[in-house]
Amino acid sequence: MQEHLITHSKDNHSRKGLLEMVGKRRKHLNYLRLHDKEVYEDLLKLLKLKGPQKEHEKRVSKKKQLKEKVEAKVKEKAVKKTEKKAKKATKKVAKKTAKK
Repeated sequence: MQEHLITHSKDNHSRKGLLEMVGKRRKHLNYLRLHDKEVYEDLLKLLKLKGPQKEHEKRVSKKKQLKEKVEAKVKEKAVKKTEKKAKKATKKVAKKTAKK
């Protein structure tokens, strides 16, 4: 069916039929995944399909990636500021103890 759609790219009726069949297969696989894990995993291997993605493998949106980068930079700046303040405080303490 896929070869047919490659050569006949404007055949939308066949494309719709293929999408319906794939959708039915997905629904049946979801049912098996919930009710009979072993059969589900065997079918995935037999059909050479990938299972559902795990949470850590899912794509992260660009917006979320940018937000995480900005948050990391803000944290980094905050850490640097506290380190500078700590250095200044230790220098002041060292000067006071040196004067005595």
